[in-house]
Amino acid sequence: MKGTESSGGMTESRLESADFAASTMGPKDFERVLRASQAISSEIMLPKLIETLMRVVVEHAEAERGLLILVRGEEARIEADALTGHGVVKVTLGQRVITPLELPTCALEDAMRTRQRVVLDNATAGDLYLNDEYVREKRPGAFLCLPMVQQTRLAGVLYLERSLTASGFTSGEIAGLEMLASQAAISLQQARQYFELQRSEAFLAQGQSLGHTGSFGWKVSSGNVYWSEETYKIFGYAREIETTTLEMVFERIHPDDRDQVQRRIDRAVREKASIDFEHRLLLPDGSVKYVHVSAPASETPDGKLEYVGALTDVTAARQAEATLRESEAYLAEAQRLSHTGSWAWNPVTGENRDWSEECFHLLGFDPAEGMPRFEAYVQRIHPEDRSIFDEELTRATRQRDEFAVDYRIVHPNGDIRYIHSIGHPVVGA
Repeated sequence: MKGTESSGGMTESRLESADFAASTMGPKDFERVLRASQAISSEIMLPKLIETLMRVVVEHAEAERGLLILVRGEEARIEADALTGHGVVKVTLGQRVITPLELPTCALEDAMRTRQRVVLDNATAGDLYLNDEYVREKRPGAFLCLPMVQQTRLAGVLYLERSLTASGFTSGEIAGLEMLASQAAISLQQARQYFELQRSEAFLAQGQSLGHTGSFGWKVSSGNVYWSEETYKIFGYAREIETTTLEMVFERIHPDDRDQVQRRIDRAVREKASIDFEHRLLLPDGSVKYVHVSAPASETPDGKLEYVGALTDVTAARQAEATLRESEAYLAEAQRLSHTGSWAWNPVTGENRDWSEECFHLLGFDPAEGMPRFEAYVQRIHPEDRSIFDEELTRATRQRDEFAVDYRIVHPNGDIRYIHSIGHPVVGA
């Protein structure tokens, strides 16, 4: 029986692994390993890389079974398994927890701890791993736990197993597998980085779409303009356009806003200042968009002026503001015509919270002087009506109930107005 071996440890570089493999294998085997290594290195998409890796190593090792264990943070999980049947390697992807009946966990722990391979021929013989549950139950003929190490970082472990009737792993096979494991560690790191980049870009694109905000870059000296996907959508241009220019931006700016936008951009460039303003876009279908542009001024490594910022479609907000202003105008006109004012009062603090313009007019106060104190308003009530007003307001406040009361208001010039006031309680959390 062979126990844990030290050759091919984590301190070997890829070049040293290749030299060792070349000296241990024959030319044909070495060439076959090189082709397998190239197949692994050519994959950048993580699922496809894992599938290719498992098929390559199982075929090279002539193993009946293989597992890929990847280390993510502090946890190791099975990422894929491969089975050989009728000369075909079937690879199944999917993360799962490592259990004692998946593989010899004692050997796996040794390989992960030492960063060195663990090779056993006829694993049921001897006593090194006889206490391992998998060895007792499954009685594998030979197995190999091969760490995948990239710059001292353990990326994972390849587990390969042969049946009881098969022979053990030769030094040439192990050397080739170590070379493939070394390449796998590098390729897995690159694929993970690419996957994370794709995911972050997808999150950014989704966030920009939900927030109707696109990003852009503008190199002033060259005139080159770069847009995100959402920026193309906001301007109404096809994503397939290869080159974007500042001229394309001005083609979409509303004719009434172009001169003002040009002046602001020219001043910002001249002063190397930030850009921050709103303007309208006029799209080919005649629709109008309101956009807010914001970008700080920065310098490229060669000292050239550059802007990298955000473009937000604020059309919905501006339309809502216009609708609100229109509604407020209609309300104010309706109150004026009906001699009706609206108000809000806080019974806890005794403060007037809001008066409409017509309320100021009915009660004889000047809106230009601001909101009067509640006591000043009460002083305008006719002395004979104050007790009626106080009683009704006190009752409604105590019971959190509606109230209605008729009273007279005496204006500073002595004019008297007859007022019908109603109130509705608004209860907070």
